[in-house]
Amino acid sequence: MVGRIAARPQWRILLLGLVLAAAAVLGSGCPRKEEPLRLRIRGAPSMDAIASDLASGFREAHPETQVVLDCVCPPCVVYEGAPPAERYDVWMAWGDWELDRLAESAELSFADKSYPAHTTLVLAVGDQADPPITGLSDLGSPGVRGVGVGDPEMVAAGHYAKEALDAAGEWQAIEDRFVFSRSGCELLKWLGLDREIDAAIVFEACLTHDGDAVEAVRPLPEDLVPPIPLVFARTADAPNAEGAKRFLEYVEGPQARSILESHKLHGNDGP
Repeated sequence: MVGRIAARPQWRILLLGLVLAAAAVLGSGCPRKEEPLRLRIRGAPSMDAIASDLASGFREAHPETQVVLDCVCPPCVVYEGAPPAERYDVWMAWGDWELDRLAESAELSFADKSYPAHTTLVLAVGDQADPPITGLSDLGSPGVRGVGVGDPEMVAAGHYAKEALDAAGEWQAIEDRFVFSRSGCELLKWLGLDREIDAAIVFEACLTHDGDAVEAVRPLPEDLVPPIPLVFARTADAPNAEGAKRFLEYVEGPQARSILESHKLHGNDGP
């Protein structure tokens, strides 16, 4: 009787071992489903539609990658000392000025850059303008209520607009009429809502999604402001460095070129 009682735990241990071994064999034949690699991309609100279309095309070519976009908040928030909670693989910017600000204020460094396309600055005039506005010199006319401009200290559209108006000798003359925004494309909505502005200086690319409120568009002369490149930059410490490299290669390809042209962006051969 004593021998039987002592033997029971040994049989239980042996049985448990056999069960675990069988589970291991069965489990080896069912590989785990790998989680998709994430590619985090951040840009300004004015880039939201462009980024969404590019991300859709990239997912078709790389279904193993989950693209996460953040174009809700402008990069100026980072300038003001609030670093992003997430580390981004790719930053989108209008020209190098914005990336230089990020490198200086947020201590970001970039490994690679791509310049697949560019946009231009235009003077958009609303249907409420009276008298008619045909150029920058008309912005100082008595009947003009206000001029929408991106904040030149925070927003790329405002920075380049100030450069153009300074070159034309108009900035100081009409400075008291400016209404600043932290999103260049948002100014077109203000025109449609009659937000006390009769004109706005914006990127041509903005006209694809908020251009209905614009009655006339006057391109700014290139001698005042040259074309502004759309830049994609891979961060030096990108969590998904390989995915970021593939994305930069993608934006320079033919499929991306077609998408960029649909957003009134023009081919660009370099910075």
